[in-house]
Amino acid sequence: MTDSKPTRILFVGEAVTAAHAIRPLGLARALDRSRFEPVFACDPRCRRMVSGEAIRYEPIHSVPSAAVLDRVMRGAPFYTLDELRRYVQEDLRLIAKVKPDAIVGDFRHSMGIAAELTGIPHLALCNLHWSPNARLPVPLPEHWLVQWFGVRLMRRILPRIISIFLKRQVRATNRLRRWYGLAPLGGDGAREVYTCGTRALYLDVPELYGSMPLAQNERCIGPVLWAPETDLPDWWDTLPTERPLAWVTPGSSGDGGVMEMAASALIEAGFAVMVATAGRMRAPNGAYVADFLPGLKAAGRADLIVCNGGSGLVYQALAQGKPVLGVPRNMDQYYVMEAVERQGAGRLLRSGKATADSVVQAASAILADRAMKAAAERLARAIAAREPARELGGIVLETLGEDGKPHGEESVVTEKDARWPVREPALAR
Repeated sequence: MTDSKPTRILFVGEAVTAAHAIRPLGLARALDRSRFEPVFACDPRCRRMVSGEAIRYEPIHSVPSAAVLDRVMRGAPFYTLDELRRYVQEDLRLIAKVKPDAIVGDFRHSMGIAAELTGIPHLALCNLHWSPNARLPVPLPEHWLVQWFGVRLMRRILPRIISIFLKRQVRATNRLRRWYGLAPLGGDGAREVYTCGTRALYLDVPELYGSMPLAQNERCIGPVLWAPETDLPDWWDTLPTERPLAWVTPGSSGDGGVMEMAASALIEAGFAVMVATAGRMRAPNGAYVADFLPGLKAAGRADLIVCNGGSGLVYQALAQGKPVLGVPRNMDQYYVMEAVERQGAGRLLRSGKATADSVVQAASAILADRAMKAAAERLARAIAAREPARELGGIVLETLGEDGKPHGEESVVTEKDARWPVREPALAR
């Protein structure tokens, strides 16, 4: 690699939730530009995140968030075979256009296929609980079966249900891999899809999950705390200081109705409450309201964070040494909040069972628990010790060879090849 040709990294964010676009963009913008040239690809609906950033942008298509979140709640596969086939075609064209030396993808399931076909190293971003080597208790997410049969019964039959769910996630991917002449993914399926690549990079601190063996191609690089800049609201400097302050937000994938109930209950109980609606909830009377708030600043200002339990919001809270009251819906959020509870840094309330009384009781208990505050502060120190972008850069160079591979000098899929196959895959739907 010469000074005029820094290592070109293609960052791809699958915009089914904001986090999967924010995380790779946060890494891209923090890279050392004397050594790396980032290119960021995501759905145009997330284009505003790149505004003002000196990063080349390329548009790609992502399935609408509402469709994927609906499938998650029903336990259906995230993507259909047709959707994945179109994704792979688009990924191949993107690779042919950008000619990257390495690819960093966040939840872009098709990129594991496209990168393998083109021979470009693919570093898959994920959370540690999805490692194929994870030996964590399987959480019970919100699902219509839980509503019908109850938590106690579903915990008894959970392993079988989860096994079916995970295998359904990989079915279309493996059909497509076979069609392209690639070996199918093994294991339980879903974990291998989420981490499919030359390396699996986990946006976590291992201290949150405790001791866990990792394979040679797995690495924890720490959470991405960056988020697009948001102006502070007019009321920011008038927040009360004489009573506890809670920050309530559903994020991009939480239950807005539950968060509305939680905010109302906390106000009724005497808390000061600031609400970031994210366009997913109505704020109750008496709340300090904004569509969005700068996460780290809001977490630093609040005494307690009430959220969906997703890793982005949870890590912003923990980075400020603040305990979390998580009200999760999906499996990913349950994994995160169960880890938080095991470390004593917060409490989990099932979104399907949460009530006004349970929210107030849990919030009050958290604020009265000095050990919980100390646990959050301990995790804050572990988070502060990480530099995810710097670790990513080192891993890229390690993967390519210390000097990197000059882009364009090795065979990358051509535009003609990128349109292959020219006929429809003869696959069962």
